[in-house]
Amino acid sequence: MAADETEGHVKEYTSGEGTGDGTEVLQVFPASGFDTFTIGSVTGSFRVFVSMDGVNMLPDPIGIVDLTDLVSAKVSVGVAGKAYGFAGAFKKIEIKQSGATDVENLGMICRNSNKY
Repeated sequence: MAADETEGHVKEYTSGEGTGDGTEVLQVFPASGFDTFTIGSVTGSFRVFVSMDGVNMLPDPIGIVDLTDLVSAKVSVGVAGKAYGFAGAFKKIEIKQSGATDVENLGMICRNSNKY
């Protein structure tokens, strides 16, 4: 489902595509070694869900910051062609497609900001 590449304290994930509303596009597990995340897709919309224990996903998506917006608006759905960011301590992260348009070429960078 996902290809990953690690470079020190940074891990990059790329994913193929979603196949319908609510389908999982990318899963990051374990995610506990990272605290800042950047994500974007070429097409389609997506939502970010998290788990604190690595098993039970929270039912609602988290807010992500639109990094292309001058006021850095927080949104619950990421759209194609924009970069988004979020921070936090999570055990597991799932990216799910939102809507009918397939998510394609999703990329995510996970970083541990305490290491350089």
